[in-house]
Formats: sequence, C-alpha cells, structure tokens
Amino acid sequence: MPSLSTRAVPWLLLALPGCGLGRDHADLPELEAIVAAYDQDPGGALVALAALPDPRDQVLAVEALTLRHGGAMLGAGGCGPIPAGPPRQRCQEILDRAHLFSDRAGAPAVEPADREVVRCDDVSSPAQCALQAAHQAVSAGSSDPHLACEQVPTATLRAECAFRVGEALILERGVDGYGSAVAACGQAGPFELNCLEHLSAQLARDRVAGWSGACMSQLDAAASAPLHAAREAIEQAWAPVDPALGERLLSRYAETLGAESLLAASLVPSVPAVGAPPYVSERVVLARYPSGGLRLDGPLEGPGAHPARARAARLANLASVLNTLEADVVLVEQLEDPAALAALRDATACLGDRRYPYAQLSPPAWGAGVLSRYPLTQDAAGVGVQLYPHSPGDLVLEWGTPDQPLVWRSERWSPPEGMPGEPSEVRLPFLLDPQGQPMAWNPAAKRGYSDRLPSMLVLVRAAGSPH
Repeated sequence: MPSLSTRAVPWLLLALPGCGLGRDHADLPELEAIVAAYDQDPGGALVALAALPDPRDQVLAVEALTLRHGGAMLGAGGCGPIPAGPPRQRCQEILDRAHLFSDRAGAPAVEPADREVVRCDDVSSPAQCALQAAHQAVSAGSSDPHLACEQVPTATLRAECAFRVGEALILERGVDGYGSAVAACGQAGPFELNCLEHLSAQLARDRVAGWSGACMSQLDAAASAPLHAAREAIEQAWAPVDPALGERLLSRYAETLGAESLLAASLVPSVPAVGAPPYVSERVVLARYPSGGLRLDGPLEGPGAHPARARAARLANLASVLNTLEADVVLVEQLEDPAALAALRDATACLGDRRYPYAQLSPPAWGAGVLSRYPLTQDAAGVGVQLYPHSPGDLVLEWGTPDQPLVWRSERWSPPEGMPGEPSEVRLPFLLDPQGQPMAWNPAAKRGYSDRLPSMLVLVRAAGSPH
C-alpha cells in the first residue's frame, strides 16, 4: 500500500529517510477518515489514530486532527488519549497555540501540501523540521530568517512558522529584534495580528524576567528603563503607519507586563493604612466599576488554563483600570470574595501609585466591595466614607443593583454646579474592542476587562459646611 506520506504529501519520501514503499502505511483517505470521524466518535477516531503502525503517520494524523479539532480536544482532556512520545508532543505543541485551530471552522480536514520541504532526521513532521531550521537561522543571526518558512509544506503551518520566527527574534534579540520580528509577522497571513500581539506580550515577559519580590511601583529609574525602552520600540514602529494598531499593541504590552509583574512579586506585601488618613478638604472622586466577577478560590478559568497566570492577568487588568481612574473611593461590583477584594487592592498598589488602605465587602446579597483612601464604616444600607475626622457619616454609598447608578447621600457634599448628580460613563480606549464595545474578560485568552464600562462622579464640599 502506498505510504500516507506518498499519497498525501509526496515530498515526505525525501523528508523521512528510510521511508520505503514496501512497508504498511496509512493512505490519504484513512487519514481524512480519522480526522472527519472525530466529530461523531472522538474515542473511535483516537483508537484508529493509535492503530497506525508508523509513528510518523501518527504524527501527521495528530497534526491534522489538532488543527481541525483542537478546541474540542481541549474540552475533552487535551492530549492525554494521544499515543505517548512524538505524537503526543506534537498534539501539545499545537494545543498550546490556540490561534492555529480557533479560527479554522470550515477548513479542510487535511490541508494538501503545495511545495517541497526540508529533510527530517526523526519522526518530526516536515513542518516541525522547517520550523527548527527557521529557529536555527534566527540563532545564527540570519538577516532574513523567515525565508526558512518557505520550506513548510502547507499554508497554515507556513504562517505559523513565520509567527514563531517573530517570537524567536524577540527571545534572541529583545527590543533590538522588534523590527525584524514585525516583518516576520507580516508573513503570518491570518495570524498576523495575533503574532504582533504576541510580540508585545513577549517583550513584557522579557522585561520582567529576573524580578523577584518587587512590585512595579517600587522600581527605581534604572530598573524602569527597560520597560520604557520596550514601550518606545512599539510606539516608534507604529505611530507613523498605524497609530490605532500601535495603541492596541501597547495595551497588550501593558496587560502582560502587569500580569507578569504580579506573578514575579507574588503579591506578598499588603497595603496597610499608614499614618493618619489623607482627609480631603474640597473635592472627592467616586467611581463605580463592574469587575465582571473575580474570585481567587474558584475553579480553573477555562479548559487547560494556568490558574496562577489567569488570575494574575485578571487582577492586573482590573488594577490598571483603578490606577487609570485615580478615584478616591471605588465601588467594585460583581465581587463577593474577600480575598479577591484584598488582592485587587494589593495589585493596584503593586502596579501603580493608587493606594486603597481601606476595604469593605458588602453583605452577600449585594455582591460588591468598596476600596477607599479614607476610613469606612458599614451598615445594612451601605458604607460610610469618613472624609473628615470624627465624621463617619460625611458620605454614604448605598448598595444598589447593576442597573442602578451609584447611589450616594451626603449633607456636606454635592456635585459641582452644572454637573450631573449621577456618575458619567468613562470610555477608556483600552477597555474597548475594535467595534467600540466593552471588552469583557475572556478566560481562554486571559484577556479583557468587563462587559460594562466604569463610571465616575465628582463631589465638592458644600459652601459653608464645617470640616
């Protein structure tokens, strides 16, 4: 019987030394049948895959199967049922790259090869071999390493090779490799935007590598310099050609930097109330933000998620909103976990200049919490904010529903003349998707914020009211 490799991808006879015609191999219809059968009988398809006698055919079948059904496989336990060794390793390589299968609805079960490829010296697939050659070109300092990707046999994996070369350039050369990495992403076809965002994320991870126990807000000028250099590299590359895309890539850099720095700092230090509270004199800023739900004691956030990294990303993104708002008192909705409220307080201080030494969780029925620069008191109706010494009733925030504005009452404080008495929505650009809608938290991608935007209200002390 002709080899699967011979029928489906003729170049594999050259790529796999010793691949003779006399051995039993799967043919192309058998490979297509395994991939197509997964929809109706996943277990049967995996049994058929494991029954292929040649590990090289198993690797090719796994490659096709995961490219087509990776999302379903993640939900069904990942690569555990795949035969151990190279087939399972190839499965995990692809499942770790969600962009390869997340947008392939309607793609053919088996993508035909359209060119000859480099030789393989083991049971790796030809795409893996070409990728290895591309990485070697990067390590050798090639000025045009993505040319190695021309040896990848199919369009999808050729685009993935360019994607991986872009990442490798950042790993090898750091900020100095950003321009070449962007050029490599330009060859990544449908994965180009994802590739560019990964470059931003990789730059952030490189900046944080080696940190231990230090919060980003505690870094001195020398330690902060590499952070600014990476940001400037992104800005200078995109400001002249596509500022909107540049802002998106900067947001990805900032998000990853925040999450990675929280992981490095481990959120060990808490934020105590130090010294006398900073009582105000004339103006206070209130904010309301729906967290989209935040727990630190719940299940994993999505199939295959890394809980520590996912929760660090969640905390970092919410903390970045609080640091940007710079409110004095924040009502954080959709939050019922006291550990999560404390962690959000600490993350905000770890990543920026905002300190909220006072935290108060609502009764369970309301599902909210308050972070404040000023002392807090609580009763059944809401929380009192002590803006002046010995005056706990200066301002009361009442527990409300998600559909209500921030409910407040005070005899000493009111909005400035001519301004509304209800919070105004704040449309921070980094909270919006390309269509201008709030970017909700996506557990699988470990990105996003909330499905609703924050709102803010400014109050001033009423004329003649005593301190």
